[in-house]
Amino acid sequence: MKQLIEDSKRIIEEAESQGIKKFYALVSGGKDSVTTAHLFDSIKKLDGVIFIDTSIGIKDTKDFVVDLCDKNNWNLTILKPIEKENYENMVLKYGFPQPSGHRYSFIYLKWKPLWRWLRQQKDVGKIAFVSGTRRKESRRRFLTSQALTRDKSYKKMLFVAPLFNWSTKEVWDYLHKNNLEVSPVYKTLHLSGDCLCGAFAQRGEAELISLFYPEVAHKIKDIECKLKDKNISKRCRWGRHSSMEGARQQKQLESFLCADCQLKD
Repeated sequence: MKQLIEDSKRIIEEAESQGIKKFYALVSGGKDSVTTAHLFDSIKKLDGVIFIDTSIGIKDTKDFVVDLCDKNNWNLTILKPIEKENYENMVLKYGFPQPSGHRYSFIYLKWKPLWRWLRQQKDVGKIAFVSGTRRKESRRRFLTSQALTRDKSYKKMLFVAPLFNWSTKEVWDYLHKNNLEVSPVYKTLHLSGDCLCGAFAQRGEAELISLFYPEVAHKIKDIECKLKDKNISKRCRWGRHSSMEGARQQKQLESFLCADCQLKD
């Protein structure tokens, strides 16, 4: 564990060598982001926490992050998309996002809120956003992630991933060693629950959301119905393998596997 932390410190030092003075952790309530925020706090590098209310998240996730920051005396900022770019309006305009269009969900629901906030800061260019991204988290992340990523369209935006070289087991070991909790949503869905856009939804995910968080499932189902009612020739069903309308009939959990259970380091 000591070696892992030293590796994370080297990544932080690299960011500082690029002029970064302040670090804001992007916390979603999952194991990686909670570990990242705690790690930065333990080495006195955490200037604040940012939670993005994507307009399609689960309230329990937001409540957990608020409580976590309150208990640890972390300065919390909550950002959200502007009204015309929220999840429902985005879907009604473009249809439900699929893997090939995930970048547009990211831009509307997460990137733009961060961009607007960063531009308002006096020390823009000296602030980095700290994420829990790990290259071992999944094959997709392994192929695309980097420890330090400067945004191509806004060069003053830098993302730092101090857990870049950590495995899933090592993250859990850190959490257990420091008696850290993760969002209750993560325990049921094995997702942080901050964004349920559906672009990379796994088989059975709609059914799980419908069972554990019916209010969110109802909201998504209403959007599905609005698209159908308007006869819009766009993607009218949430997720890749199901829909919230179809999930209403699901009653059993035996056949579901969580995302974490299917990942291999």
